[in-house]
Amino acid sequence: MPVPTNYNALIQSAQVYPQGNPLGYPFFELGTTNGLIFEFDELSTERRDLRFAALLCTYDWQLADLTTSDYIQGFDALDITDIQPSFNTLIEYTHYRFSFPNDMMKLRLSGNYLVVVFDGDDALDASKWQLAYRMVAYESLVHVSSQVRSSSVIADRFKNQEVDFVVQHADYSIYDYRNDLHVALLQNMNWKESILSLHPVFIKGSELIYDFNLGENDFQGGAEFRNFEFKSMQYQSNAVDHLERREDGYHLILRKDIATGQRAQSSGTDLNGNYYIMNDDGEDRQIESEYVNVHFALSMPEQADASVSLDGQYFRMLHSPVTLQYNEQTHMYEGQALIKQGLIDYRYVIEDTYTALPKIDLTEGCSANAENDYHLIVYNHDRSTGHDRVIAVHGDNSVR
Repeated sequence: MPVPTNYNALIQSAQVYPQGNPLGYPFFELGTTNGLIFEFDELSTERRDLRFAALLCTYDWQLADLTTSDYIQGFDALDITDIQPSFNTLIEYTHYRFSFPNDMMKLRLSGNYLVVVFDGDDALDASKWQLAYRMVAYESLVHVSSQVRSSSVIADRFKNQEVDFVVQHADYSIYDYRNDLHVALLQNMNWKESILSLHPVFIKGSELIYDFNLGENDFQGGAEFRNFEFKSMQYQSNAVDHLERREDGYHLILRKDIATGQRAQSSGTDLNGNYYIMNDDGEDRQIESEYVNVHFALSMPEQADASVSLDGQYFRMLHSPVTLQYNEQTHMYEGQALIKQGLIDYRYVIEDTYTALPKIDLTEGCSANAENDYHLIVYNHDRSTGHDRVIAVHGDNSVR
């Protein structure tokens, strides 16, 4: 972990969400009929014969040691047939869309799944992978309750958020809490910074209590994500300085951002790091939206032995991170990214060269009062099948 997502540099705007909810999270309840929608663009006019397959993984995202027929009912791979070229855009691309699970490919088992898009005939040949999505198929077999609060660590109580929770399994047997039971904690669906394999602190009958006081279940509270919208080429949002049309397409220059780490926490509306494709000038947002070169600039002193990059769900699905370069003349970190029209959440992250740990306290600030989405995924190793079964998915929010 983390699992690479984009193996093809031409692929952009990869999304997975529940049918009818483009801002939803990639969870599928086993036994239900509404599958997940998978979409992506390839910056090419060539219509390619691509396929997709679902690969069962362990709780820590290693490929499971089971055959496809053990966890898939129906075909083990399907062709992607919903393919459309972009329409009336300066930068041309091809849009791909498919749903899973579906009538021809159903899931037998709950668990972590890597849904891979590939060319050729062998879904296990990683050299043919074009893109990989994470999704979680779950069963509701135990009850989970949680509380998000300020950290129990005195030094972090104003900047970190702690997620305490209880797993109640009165109607489900768990034989080995330490070796067979695993819990993943996620903030804003960011697997890169997930907390994994916490063990219960107390066991009270059928209640497993996860109540830590040394920061084991802490996340940086952060701040509300920065965001901008460019859903029309006819007008500009407040975050935009100006829009230019150049030989290589549109260029959107954002207003200068300021590092807010030393400022008081402010409230605002965001998508908790997500993004939404939008286009007010066309009828089909997925094939009529433009790709635009967006220019970012962050005013802050140069950071020694560290890099500054963009974070948010859009950037996590790209082939490589968007790293900004320090400009000694302007005293700003500057960079650009090709982004599809819509509403985009983003933030600036500093990674130390030696530890590679992402930090946002200097660029964005850290407050225990910030609004964040949290998810708890409970895994139990099923000894009869040999896989890590997902026995519950539970969502919470730090302010609601």
